[in-house]
Amino acid sequence: MPETYKACLIGCGRMGTTIDDEIRDRPDSFRWLPYSHAAACAAVERLALVAVADVVAEKVQAACDRYQRETLVNLGCRRIQCDEIWSFVYAKEKNVPAEKRGTFGYGDVWTWTGMDADTKLM
Repeated sequence: MPETYKACLIGCGRMGTTIDDEIRDRPDSFRWLPYSHAAACAAVERLALVAVADVVAEKVQAACDRYQRETLVNLGCRRIQCDEIWSFVYAKEKNVPAEKRGTFGYGDVWTWTGMDADTKLM
């Protein structure tokens, strides 16, 4: 049985997920589709798009709805390992200038993750 490769998409913007919508109506679109990275992953039979990431949560949700909703169903995950990842944007929280404190996009950032311990699906 052929191996299925797993892919992760980092960046769910125009080139990552939505540029196909712009190209689809062109008369020569058959030459260019799939054009986005996510659509290319979906078009390859032996490739599974298992994770997407972006700094904008709405883009992640839209990409998941579009490319993963039909694929990632009835997974049967039993052992989920949860963890958090700390990072910062612009500066660590204690070093953010007073005029930028409390402004979105400055300071500490926490990313929460969950992974199936058996399949390593995030």
